[in-house]
Amino acid sequence: MSEYATSSPEFISAVDALPETFATRLDDESLYVVRTAFQAGEWGEGLEELVVRLAHRESVVTSAERDQLAALYGTAGLSADLLDELTIEDVSRGFPP
Repeated sequence: MSEYATSSPEFISAVDALPETFATRLDDESLYVVRTAFQAGEWGEGLEELVVRLAHRESVVTSAERDQLAALYGTAGLSADLLDELTIEDVSRGFPP
């Protein structure tokens, strides 16, 4: 993980906004775990927890949200393989496949 990249204001701002973005799709415990990791500067752990918990709940994410997560995963030096577990909204059908 690049210390410089993950300390950039853009990265930190984007990561800090994630719990609010997904708040209605996560339970309180999940939000707590993700927020706590981010507040501690554990970006990779927080990102992985967020995706695992969204996938476990089968929460629907948009393709734009998935792309943002992929970019943040890349910046944090994480493999994007875990993102394949997410349920992506199929905009052509208006709902998940």
